[in-house]
Amino acid sequence: MTPGPSDDMDMDSLFELGNRYYNGDGVEVDPGLALQYYRKAAELGHTIAMNDIGYMYKEGEGVEQSIDEAIKWYTMSADQGYAVAEFNLGLCYLNGDGVKQDPKKALELMRSSAEKGYSYGQYGLGHLYEYGVELEESYDEAIRWYRLAAEQGVVDAQKRLGNLLDSDVFVEKDSEEAFKWYMMAAEQGDSDSQFSVAHMFSVGEGVDQSHSESFRWFERSAENGSLSATYRLACCYRDGLGVEQSYSRSFELFLDAGERGHNLAWKELAHMYAEGIGVESDEKEAEKWDAKYREWKEYDELYPF
Repeated sequence: MTPGPSDDMDMDSLFELGNRYYNGDGVEVDPGLALQYYRKAAELGHTIAMNDIGYMYKEGEGVEQSIDEAIKWYTMSADQGYAVAEFNLGLCYLNGDGVKQDPKKALELMRSSAEKGYSYGQYGLGHLYEYGVELEESYDEAIRWYRLAAEQGVVDAQKRLGNLLDSDVFVEKDSEEAFKWYMMAAEQGDSDSQFSVAHMFSVGEGVDQSHSESFRWFERSAENGSLSATYRLACCYRDGLGVEQSYSRSFELFLDAGERGHNLAWKELAHMYAEGIGVESDEKEAEKWDAKYREWKEYDELYPF
C-alpha cells in the first residue's frame, strides 16, 4: 500500500507521521511525503505544521523552492500565535526576504516570539536592542534578552553575550561571566568562542592562566577552520607554550596560516625561511613572504582604518 495521508486521520497523527518521514524515524527519509502529511495536518488547523511547510518551501525541501509560499505559510502559523513562525516571519521582514523590508513589523514579531519564551526570538530581540532597530539602542536590554536565549543553549547568543561582557566599551566589563558564556558556546563547537576561551586561558583573564588549556582550545578552534587560531597554535609550538616545542610543526602551521592570508604569519615565514628554522633555508621564499608582509604593512600604515 502506498503511504500517504488519509481522511480519517486526526491532525496530530498526521503531523507525527510527517515528522517521521522528514526525520527518517523508523522509515526512509522522504521530504515530499512528509510535506503531504504536514499539508493535511495544516488544513485541519495544525499551527506547527503550517510553520514547517513554510520552512520547506523556503529551503526547497520536498518541493520547489518558493519564498512566496514560505511567507504565506509562516504568516498563517504566526497569525495563530506560534512563536517559531513569528520569529521566522520576523526574520523575513527584517531582511526583506520575500516581503518588503519592514523593521517595525520585524520588531513586533520578534518581541511576541521572545515574550513567549522562544530562544531564537529572544536572541533576535536582543540583536534589535543592541543595534537600535526600530527602538532605542540598549545594551542592558540586549544583554537581558541574549542571556535568556543563551540559557536555552543558543550558541550565537552565548557568543554575543561573551563579546559584550568581554568589552568595557558598551557595558561594565565582566571577564569571568564572559568566559562562562564563551565556554558554553565553545563546547558546542563554535570556533570563534573556542578561540576566545583559548586566549583567555593564555593571559589568565576571567580564568586562571593555563597554557595547556590555551593550547587545547586553540587546537580545537584551528581544527574548525579559524585562521587566527592556526596562527596562535603555530606560536604555541614555536614557544613551547602548553606543548613540546617543535619548530617544524610551527612552520607547517605558519605556512597554512600564511597561505590563507594571515599577515603576521607572513612575517614569521620570512624569518623562518631566512634563518632555516623548522625548514631548510631558502632566500627566495624568505624574500617572497617578506615582500608580502611589507606591502601589507605599508598599506596598513597609510589606511589604518
